[in-house]
Amino acid sequence: MQKKIIEVENLTYTYKDAKQPALENISFSVKENEWVSIIGHNGSGKSTLSRLLNGLLRADEEKNSKITIDGLILNSTNLWKIRDMIGIVFQNPENQFVGTNVQDDVAFGLENRNISRTEMIKRVNSALQAVGMQNYKNAEPQMLSGGQKQRVAIAGIIAIRPKIIILDESTSMLDPEGRTSILSLIRDLQQKNDMTVLSITHNIQETLHSDQILVLDSGKKVAQGTPQEIFSNISMIEKAGLGLPFVYELKKELAVYGIKIPDSVSNEEKMVEYLCQLNSNM
Repeated sequence: MQKKIIEVENLTYTYKDAKQPALENISFSVKENEWVSIIGHNGSGKSTLSRLLNGLLRADEEKNSKITIDGLILNSTNLWKIRDMIGIVFQNPENQFVGTNVQDDVAFGLENRNISRTEMIKRVNSALQAVGMQNYKNAEPQMLSGGQKQRVAIAGIIAIRPKIIILDESTSMLDPEGRTSILSLIRDLQQKNDMTVLSITHNIQETLHSDQILVLDSGKKVAQGTPQEIFSNISMIEKAGLGLPFVYELKKELAVYGIKIPDSVSNEEKMVEYLCQLNSNM
């Protein structure tokens, strides 16, 4: 049985001078090695949640808010232990590039953790190899494309070997090809290294291969479930101001014409296969 690596209870956070909390009474859990997508319209509290999980923001204690990461309660005593477990890849890779060149940037997080030079070199080389940037070790940031910078940011996270990676809109500035490449890379790394991934995204299509989806609306948790469970609840999705992935939109349109697509058809590949089979049987 998979253990819970993230447990959130009654999480509430209010920004200074704000009239309403950015997050209110949120509770959910994430199992070890799961890929969980967090979706919601602008202002729903997604990025606030990511910063609370990493201790960059502090929850409202008077609301009995509690965050537990791998068995450790997030508090001032455990803060740095928990931060060592979590790596965040932000939306704009420019904001994460701190080194004068690629290898210095990847090494930065290791220097802060007192890793020996021998081990540091080993980890930097391994991380750059994993993201396909080993030939750019001495490249300066201005020489890299957006996708390459994002790969370097991911390498920096991989090098510190976190148990949890949080992707905070980390593909939103990439073109479709770059987005697909980065997500494929992270999924491969997740499976090889047994990492848990929380992906905060506006791109509904990206969520189809998630194990779980958490839906937020105006700072509140609306639902949590598998992609099939979430996107089959069309009224909930519409009420939260979200769209449907293409395959579920197509299911909805086909239903108007009396064509019921099975629940097992949950992505575009399965949809094409099913429709071809349906056509051959007509």
